[in-house]
Amino acid sequence: MDDGALVLGSVSLKGRRLTLEANSVARAARGKALLEPVLAGLVGPCLVPAFHGAGLR
Repeated sequence: MDDGALVLGSVSLKGRRLTLEANSVARAARGKALLEPVLAGLVGPCLVPAFHGAGLR
């Protein structure tokens, strides 16, 4: 972000799919930990954790 805020990743909603994308496993875990309590009861469990990028294949 241009204001210097820490960005853990991005969240998108396409149809019935909510996706969290981050550029590291640690940021994805932190983003998931922040979202889980807020979304409790509104979404189902994570179906497919995916990791892409150098060294994570």
